[in-house]
Amino acid sequence: AIDYNLAVSNKLFQKQIRWIDSNYSIISPEKLLYKKEIPKNAAIITFDDGFLGTFQNGISYLELMQIPSIVFLNMSHIENNTPMISAVGCFLENKNLIHADTLMKFNLKKPFHLNITPQIYNKIIQELPELNFEEINRYQGQFATSTTLRKFENSDFVFYGNHLYQHWNAASLKLDKFVSQYKDNRIKLSNYKNSIDFFSFPNGQPRLCFSSIHLEKLTELG
Repeated sequence: AIDYNLAVSNKLFQKQIRWIDSNYSIISPEKLLYKKEIPKNAAIITFDDGFLGTFQNGISYLELMQIPSIVFLNMSHIENNTPMISAVGCFLENKNLIHADTLMKFNLKKPFHLNITPQIYNKIIQELPELNFEEINRYQGQFATSTTLRKFENSDFVFYGNHLYQHWNAASLKLDKFVSQYKDNRIKLSNYKNSIDFFSFPNGQPRLCFSSIHLEKLTELG
């Protein structure tokens, strides 16, 4: 978050929410899902990944203000306390831990976090035994735990959506792997009362991160 300026202070976040609330009609994801009356200036507050700070600072404030939101979760990283694929890629790239000859061997191109495939990831794990996941977790930031998710499970203002089981860049996956990641995460999310069948692509940039093929497959899956 520090490297990529992805975080804001609590004060700024609350200011942003107040501005959105003043200029738009913030709706629950349920309203969109069930196609109930939707105002023309509708907005939905969303978060990705499931960092602990999202819940401690963001969700807690929104719930206090009775403003609905949805968090798109990667359940594997939450349940197993493993760093995101993106975090591993960014850590390796920003710390210059992979030399040029090794890059050629792995057939890995920059940016790492968008181009790591499961095959390349397995090679990295095998051939870089010095890679320290605890250090990468500290670099990445702390994820929420299942206990945190249960705390907000019965809230009328908090919903959980699908962000793949692990934080892979969809474009780096074969289609069958993408589907299994989606389905595995949906199964995990179904254990929570407030899960809702919405999906958000990791990294989120069209062309670089997903294509029409992924959209067609998601439509096919319902």
